[in-house]
Amino acid sequence: MRPVDFVFIVVGISLQLGLALLFEKPILFAIAILQAVILAAVIAYYRLESKKSATTIEGFLGVLVSNQDSELDSVIFERPLWKETGRYLKMIRTYLKISRQSLEDRQHLYEEMENRLYQNKQRLDKTETELKNNEQRLEKSEYRVLESTLALQHINIIQHKIQGRLNIDELLNDALELLMSHLSIHRGFFLKIDLQSQQGVLMNPINTPYSDLETVSSDALWQELHKAGMDNPPEQELDQVPLLVLDQRSSPFMEIAFESAVLIPVWIDRELWGGFCLFEKETRIKSSQDRSFGSFGDSDHLVLQNVVAFLQRDLKTAYLFEMATVDSLSQLYVRRYFDNRMEDELRRVRRHPSVFSLLLLDIDLFKTVNDTFGHLVGDEVIRAVADVLKEQLRHGLDLSARYGGEEMVVLLPHTDTEAAQLVAERIRMRIEELEMDAMSSRTSPQVTASLGVSTYPTHGTTARELLEAADRALYRAKESGRNQVCLAKATHE
Repeated sequence: MRPVDFVFIVVGISLQLGLALLFEKPILFAIAILQAVILAAVIAYYRLESKKSATTIEGFLGVLVSNQDSELDSVIFERPLWKETGRYLKMIRTYLKISRQSLEDRQHLYEEMENRLYQNKQRLDKTETELKNNEQRLEKSEYRVLESTLALQHINIIQHKIQGRLNIDELLNDALELLMSHLSIHRGFFLKIDLQSQQGVLMNPINTPYSDLETVSSDALWQELHKAGMDNPPEQELDQVPLLVLDQRSSPFMEIAFESAVLIPVWIDRELWGGFCLFEKETRIKSSQDRSFGSFGDSDHLVLQNVVAFLQRDLKTAYLFEMATVDSLSQLYVRRYFDNRMEDELRRVRRHPSVFSLLLLDIDLFKTVNDTFGHLVGDEVIRAVADVLKEQLRHGLDLSARYGGEEMVVLLPHTDTEAAQLVAERIRMRIEELEMDAMSSRTSPQVTASLGVSTYPTHGTTARELLEAADRALYRAKESGRNQVCLAKATHE
């Protein structure tokens, strides 16, 4: 029943009471009183039902709000009075259930999305870390590639400068200087071991306490190699170059204190020829011009091993060439090699007109030296005179050879008669200054030499003509009292 219906009933009862009183009709009054009682009873019933339903609805809504699943009170909500309300409440319950399920689905979706985002973030962080690591590795790789490229450039430059050399001492000296220059090494030397005496010979010592010495003991090199297990030749000596890095905490090597040092032994035909002894790798700090020392890096090792590898091949070639072309006593070239070089020089000056000179040298009274002091002393004299020739001649240009017995010959390219005479006089004076311990009883000068000079084309245009002209000039020097230089006469004289 709607509220408006109650209003119409109350108005009707009031009218009946008014009419009953007006017309004094008891029956009408009784009917009106009965209707009023019935109306009061109905109102009380509705109020009671409303209160009960309100409690039920409140509990139901509480259940819905508390997210619990509950059925409606069928006793109340199935009644006609509350049927419409029950329908709406059921709709509310259905809506809330759907909304709750939707919220739960969304929450689950949000949680899944959040989990995916977290996983993606982790993957991104991992990827970023990997990218940084790859970038660092790439930088290191680029640095190593740059170092390797520079090392290969050093190797190519050094190889180009020393390849083709056939003189062992020149090879070793030049290789040492180039390695120290290209790798910025502060001090070093090559310790060459004499294969017969096993005595050490210092080759080109730089910034070391041995700069004024010629020979030292080779024991220190052997000891270091023995401690490192490197005192035996490698199985493949031309392809495998051992390298020994010395520990600065150990005792100084050959009285040289160092912060960094490396030894590279050189093996030829399974014989230890010596080793490169290099100390102090120089470094420079960007903020300072002061020089400091560091350790030898991988690129330095790469250069050293490759240079020594091809150096060993060149040394073996030079050794074989020396065995075939160098006189064992004087260490000058043999006559056959000189004759070949003489023909080469003649072909050169015929293609490109130029001059060259010959010096023919003979040690004065050499037979007397042998007879008086013995042949061993005679051999020492020959070696001393040969050393004077090598000392006074132009390195890599002039050529000296043992021509036979105590005779020696010198080829001076691009040298006219006047210049050749000056060279010959300088050689004669230096020989005159020689002091031989075994000939101390002999008055000074102990050794002298006579020299004859001839020049192309003034004194001849063939090897035979030039040698004969120089020999005649030498003969005149002997006849004139020895220990002097004489020039050949021109062919037209």
